[in-house]
Amino acid sequence: MDNKSKERSHKTETEIDGTVYIVESVSADAAKDTMYGKVKKLILDHAKLSENSKVS
Repeated sequence: MDNKSKERSHKTETEIDGTVYIVESVSADAAKDTMYGKVKKLILDHAKLSENSKVS
């Protein structure tokens, strides 16, 4: 990873039940969507799937 990528990276460490999870994310120079937009789309898509899978 070059210095420019390191500047755009974010590292998160979380411990759950004695296991440490480390997540490192790096944003792409060519990214067209914002993280907000991606999460919003995931939530809306999930809501549509949940709505369609309900038993009437």
